[in-house]
Amino acid sequence: STLAAALARHGCPLFTDDVLLLAPASFDAGPLGHGHGDLRLSRRSMALTGSRADSAGRVKRGVSKWYAVPVRSAPRRTGRLRTVHVLSYRNDCRVERLTGVRALAALNRAVRTPVLGAAIAGRRRILRWLTALVPHTRVSVFHRRRFDGDATRFHEDAAHLAAELSAP
Repeated sequence: STLAAALARHGCPLFTDDVLLLAPASFDAGPLGHGHGDLRLSRRSMALTGSRADSAGRVKRGVSKWYAVPVRSAPRRTGRLRTVHVLSYRNDCRVERLTGVRALAALNRAVRTPVLGAAIAGRRRILRWLTALVPHTRVSVFHRRRFDGDATRFHEDAAHLAAELSAP
């Protein structure tokens, strides 16, 4: 969520953070709806990204995160799924575009709740859905460094990722 807020600060639109519910029958069809744009940030992350606490308040009792609005928030809108970004922690900061089998493998690893999904739809069906998704979307991996407290490096990395996202 901190990276999503930082990217929004650099002008990247925020459609969703963490969770995207898909209707597999319409990967190449109509709009996605409004997304799940709720950011959940700690006070430290809000200060780091210039975000502010939302009126919804604390995420839940005992959790030191609050619903937050990024400094450059845009109204939620509908749109077509064009790009999926998967996070990866590395020693460098870059966006790697994937195609074919590599894109499918990255999407398969990113399925948030594989046990639940497998129970509902079965792993084979999920794999078929993801295979159908690949030709209609650009799949990228955000390689980024873990935040180590260095705010300058964090902002440099976010600016670098935002610039790569803006490139054609």
